[in-house]
Amino acid sequence: MLVQKKRSSTRKKEEPTEKTPNSEEKTESKNESEQQTKSENSDTENKDCNADNPSESKDDHTNVQKEHFHNDDKLHHHCSGGNHGGGNHGNHGIHHHDNMHHHNNVAKTNSLVDTGLGLTMGDMDRVYTTLRQYVRDWSVEGKEEREKCYAPIIDAVIARYPDPKNVDILVPGAGLGRLAFDFASRGYNSEGNEFSIFMLIGSNFILNKMTEPFSAFLFPWATNSTNNLTHGDRIARVNVPDVDTTSIPRGTKFGMCAGDFTEVYCREENKFDVVAASFFLDTAHNIIQYLEIIYTILKPGGHFISLGPLLFHYAGMDDQSSIEIPWDDVERLLRKIGFKLEEVNDIHDVPYIQNKNSMLKVSYDCKFFIATKPLS
Repeated sequence: MLVQKKRSSTRKKEEPTEKTPNSEEKTESKNESEQQTKSENSDTENKDCNADNPSESKDDHTNVQKEHFHNDDKLHHHCSGGNHGGGNHGNHGIHHHDNMHHHNNVAKTNSLVDTGLGLTMGDMDRVYTTLRQYVRDWSVEGKEEREKCYAPIIDAVIARYPDPKNVDILVPGAGLGRLAFDFASRGYNSEGNEFSIFMLIGSNFILNKMTEPFSAFLFPWATNSTNNLTHGDRIARVNVPDVDTTSIPRGTKFGMCAGDFTEVYCREENKFDVVAASFFLDTAHNIIQYLEIIYTILKPGGHFISLGPLLFHYAGMDDQSSIEIPWDDVERLLRKIGFKLEEVNDIHDVPYIQNKNSMLKVSYDCKFFIATKPLS
């Protein structure tokens, strides 16, 4: 239940035209010709998207995500980004990866039950989660959560890279893009990665469609029928975003890359100064693969900064592979892969999408660590 305060629509009605038998034949021939031309143009565009130096396109607003969907509604991996600044944003390149990603339901409960709207109950759960993620990432009400889960990471980056110029940061598992945006708004080159189509649509809305702070409002708890103190708690209104999403210094590169982390970055090497991850490591099917890829994509001397629990999203699912290990094994793996552990701390009572008015609140005792890739 997300409402944009200001929206206008100017649709021009099409006048019906009558067709004679002869004109129908000409129309069919013309349509076939147009379809062939469109098909040829589409093939050319796809080739351009897969080229090493993709063509760039202009947009009026912070074009952090471009929407490219095929007729089968499958999301194609792509990256978009560019040089941004003030309200006058520059050109944005689109890079498509070869693999198609099918978004699998993490919460399997009733995931195959059709709602009658072409959506499963699992899909609906993701819609609800995305709405509540707006509270965490883009509202005044979520500031306390961000102070716990994002601020330690941001502070660690600033301490090691006080001059943001030419510092390249990757934020995997970017969700609705707030942490990636917070780095970009400070002048760091920032790239977010996310594979959930629900989160990608949500972040596109907040980053590309919102022209001013608090220009939309939502009711994220409306579907919560339990653990309420009052009826009014269910219809509590939240205004988003709490910041100006165009406030990115000129010349700063800011983009989002859609796709599975292991597929998108498995061929990258020495690309980022920092990989900044919040609540990300336990989204892996294979955490060893995550750590190896992170080590490879970091530049020599680069830093992997992570904060989160070890929930392991695919644990216990019969149709999903999952490696679940305790923290001491993670620590040993980091060293075995080649990292030097610079800092390890416990951060207690880290909230996650909390409704302050609910009788039920979720929080974690998290591990915060900084691991460095040696210079040689």
